[in-house]
Amino acid sequence: MPDGVRELSHHWPDNCSDKFENRLRYGVGATRAIGSPAIVILGLLGNALTIAIFSLEARLSRWNRFGIWCVALAISDSSVLIFSSFIDDFLGRGLAHIYGSEVLKLDASHPMSCRLLEYMQHSTLFASSYLLVIFSADRLLTVSQPMRMMTHRYVTQSVAAAVSVAVLGLILMSPVIAVYGLETAGYEDVMSFSCRIALNCTDGGQSSSAAKYILYFKAFGIFVAPCLLQAALSAAIVAKLIQVRRLRRDLLPGSHDKDLAMSRYYANLAVSITFCLLSSPLCVVIVMRTGCGLCEPRPSCRCHVLEQAAKLLDSVKDISYAINFWVYLIFVRSFRRRVQLALAFAFVRLRLVALCPNWSASRAAAEMVDRLEMKRNPGVFQSQAAVAAAAQATSGRTGSLGQLHMQMLKEIKEED
Repeated sequence: MPDGVRELSHHWPDNCSDKFENRLRYGVGATRAIGSPAIVILGLLGNALTIAIFSLEARLSRWNRFGIWCVALAISDSSVLIFSSFIDDFLGRGLAHIYGSEVLKLDASHPMSCRLLEYMQHSTLFASSYLLVIFSADRLLTVSQPMRMMTHRYVTQSVAAAVSVAVLGLILMSPVIAVYGLETAGYEDVMSFSCRIALNCTDGGQSSSAAKYILYFKAFGIFVAPCLLQAALSAAIVAKLIQVRRLRRDLLPGSHDKDLAMSRYYANLAVSITFCLLSSPLCVVIVMRTGCGLCEPRPSCRCHVLEQAAKLLDSVKDISYAINFWVYLIFVRSFRRRVQLALAFAFVRLRLVALCPNWSASRAAAEMVDRLEMKRNPGVFQSQAAVAAAAQATSGRTGSLGQLHMQMLKEIKEED
């Protein structure tokens, strides 16, 4: 047995029919074997595109608060997908469900890997939850005070707030390194290593303060509290948007709320509501599990069922970390158009060298486009003739490159 590994015995109640619990256990394994990798792939792809699109927008124009919060969420959500959905769920439980035995359980390979992976998982979960809360608070302030909270104001403060949330998560979750470790768990005479929290129970049935802090802070500080805050902020945003729409209709009869700002509010609401819907069942199960005890767990079917239900709902909740890009794509028309332009621009540029018989001319055209991408170049919109001339030198096959690029620049400038 490796150093630092503790023995853990599980006592199943003799009068408990664990048929339903076994079904839940199978559901957890199947979800993490099939659903988790799909969530990770779609989530990482969408988050990478989100970062690329908003970074390109900032390169061509300048950063705004909406873009900063979207990029910050994409980074934190990607971290959650890697440490929680992929390493913990898929590698830790999904592969075991597929092959019938543990294959690559990284958090159970060494006590230090257990502590570090759990630490990163807790920290990234904290960051993602509260970044979304602050994002919604920013949207509420923007709709309440539109003149003061214009899109390009308080950009530096937003970056500082996002970084502060990440650092705060690393600080608050630091006790994880001290309380987590490897234990041996036995189910039906099959022994396996598991990364668990060390309760260090006393004779009086009390666990250590650090263990209580991590358990209750993860349950209520990372899951329950952000869910309640998101619900309250979303309700406030909806009420304020209804008020704004009524006022707009009174002042401007026949107007339509299809502008860029309103679509951003709708996107934030969609992300927030999805987060609340996926988190609420897990929060209910977490609250119900508080009665099962820590050091002297109640040997009841209810507690074992709740344990597996919490694991299943936790895996399903990972969907909320993978949908942001797809929500922006549906609700924000400018983002959707920018994705189309960026993909078309990338495709044309990749084909530039392959299709153009004159390598030097195509390279000159590409370099000309690169110059246009300089941030806040005063002559960027006056250089269209130069781009067209360079593109024309490439046998007429790359003329759409300059047009796509200029169209993207024009749309961003109009939004600013």
